[in-house]
Amino acid sequence: MAKVYTPIVVYLAIAVCFVPYFFVDDYVFSEWLYRALIFLVISCPCALVISIPLGYFGGLGAASKNGILFKGATYMDKLKEVNTMVMDKTGTVTKGVFKIKDIEVIGNYSKDEFMTFLLAIESKSTHPIAKAIMRIPIRQ
Repeated sequence: MAKVYTPIVVYLAIAVCFVPYFFVDDYVFSEWLYRALIFLVISCPCALVISIPLGYFGGLGAASKNGILFKGATYMDKLKEVNTMVMDKTGTVTKGVFKIKDIEVIGNYSKDEFMTFLLAIESKSTHPIAKAIMRIPIRQ
């Protein structure tokens, strides 16, 4: 875009400065140079290029300050498409603490054997899901 946009804006600014000389009776160079410079400032794409990402960063920052975490700005844009929201009522969304409601074991292990292995694997982890697993009693 810059290869096309920048030369066009520069040539238009030059035109704003010099073309009125041929059409305006009381042409004053300094006045039209000032207008051309204003045109350059207004036409600068930097405001768009900088302000939009800063708006997203501000939104992400404000959301995280209020306990809402987004994986990225793309997901903030996707919120406009949401028409239904389902809450899990386990506290994951409201408190940020995972709770496991039920475990179903599929395979050759009993639930007690599986839970023994799972608790041994997760015992040293600090991940929130591992902490939720550690809060599960072995026998359910």
